[in-house]
Amino acid sequence: MNKSYRQSQILKLIRGRNLHTQDELARALRALKIPATQVTLSRDIRELGLVKTASGYSTGGGEAVAAPGPDVAALARRCCGIFGRLRIFWC
Repeated sequence: MNKSYRQSQILKLIRGRNLHTQDELARALRALKIPATQVTLSRDIRELGLVKTASGYSTGGGEAVAAPGPDVAALARRCCGIFGRLRIFWC
């Protein structure tokens, strides 16, 4: 069993079903008679560019969308306004 074969099987597995954890992935590989340690899976996941989504691991082909973060500048202005009214002058 070589690395490229194992990684191709990982891709087939995640495209075929929702695998949410490395443990689930390891079990699915074992069912195919492909041994893999947690360290090996971590490396494969990183090398394959897989991302973890709400529905499980994904190839990241547009399926995973990061949630928008807060508008930091707007939050800073709001905090300065609140603290300014409380006479805390750090802004």
